Amino acid sequence: MRILRGVKRGFIFQALIAIALIAFLLLQVPLRQITATLGRVSPHWTLLGFLLFALADALRALRFRRLLKVNLGFQKLFPIVIIQSFSNTILPSRLGELSYFFLLRDRDGVSPTYGLASLFLARLADLLAIFSLFSLSVLSLGAMSDMMLRLTFTIGFLLALILAVLIYLVVCKKRASAHLDALLSRAGLSKSVRAMGFQAGVREVLSGLEAIRSARVFILTLLFSISIWILDCSVSYCLIRAVGLSLTANQVFYAALVLRLLALLPIHFLGGLGTLDVSWAFFLSLFGVTKQEAISSTLATHSIFYVYVFLLAAYGFYALREA
Repeated sequence: MRILRGVKRGFIFQALIAIALIAFLLLQVPLRQITATLGRVSPHWTLLGFLLFALADALRALRFRRLLKVNLGFQKLFPIVIIQSFSNTILPSRLGELSYFFLLRDRDGVSPTYGLASLFLARLADLLAIFSLFSLSVLSLGAMSDMMLRLTFTIGFLLALILAVLIYLVVCKKRASAHLDALLSRAGLSKSVRAMGFQAGVREVLSGLEAIRSARVFILTLLFSISIWILDCSVSYCLIRAVGLSLTANQVFYAALVLRLLALLPIHFLGGLGTLDVSWAFFLSLFGVTKQEAISSTLATHSIFYVYVFLLAAYGFYALREA
């Protein structure tokens, strides 16, 4: 009950942050400018963005199909991935990952160990892909302001640190498990963590990684992940072009990759309502867009993004029910 109350308070706090940030933005720009921005949206760029958005989830489904090593058809796995992506968009802290695991449990022949391990390996490949694409976008941007340089250095350092920990878990599984036990014991958390099944879950993931780990599988997973994140950033580029802005692909990719990392924070939920809006407006301003135009364009593109998310989710729930 205490945990549930904490979760409830957390959601209320996040909702208040979202409302406050949206109200702050709406006070900065006339409503007629937002409607005017929506009125000039290009249908061609909007449609292309939706097709790329759906294609990214299709590649995610193909990636998991390869990792799971079971005869689970694309038609059955695609709706699961759509619902997982939808849940990750709406819920904070990647809680949507739970939907992938629980929906897989209802499918015959899918081992829970493989399910957890495939998710871990996919996320490791995602972080490597983001780090690689982020580095390329930084190199292609050229001269940057002092603020962008500090932001770039901080993000690069944190990404490298997270990747080092995850790679250590994969390469040194037994040693990592022993270090985890020792760390929890020193902190006096062994009993409580064991009661929640956390250590058992970690060992299950490491066991699954041993079963599916190979250089060929990981390289294929990484290639899938790079393709997925290129598509994901291309969706942002299409949305920016849809509202009439003429930013370069390098600028959009840089901002999009930074904001994908922001999505990992517990304050980001409901598709980044408020948090992503303020962040995109900030980046557009850094790239020379006037403040009012940056805010109106951000709110317009985010509205289109919500249409993408709910249209694809509607198909996912329908297809899952029919499967």
